[in-house]
Amino acid sequence: MKEKRLAIVGEILSGQGGVYWLSGDNSTALKRAYEALEIQTRLGNLHGMSACYNIIGNVYTTLQNPTKQLEYILKRVALVKKWAMKKD
Repeated sequence: MKEKRLAIVGEILSGQGGVYWLSGDNSTALKRAYEALEIQTRLGNLHGMSACYNIIGNVYTTLQNPTKQLEYILKRVALVKKWAMKKD
């Protein structure tokens, strides 16, 4: 049960990260996305980790930091490939 609650918290934090990014509060968006990423990583939730990487990449795009943007987009691509292979 504790793991399920933790998963819910991770989803909420990830959602908040996206909302903060869309509202222009990039520092809070990053904070929430990194918190969510920590939880999703601990749970081994590849889909949740991918969503976090996407939010983080989007924030770095907004901040015009192409190096960090590329870093997180490539992490997401690698996870999506891994996730797709697990489904086969």
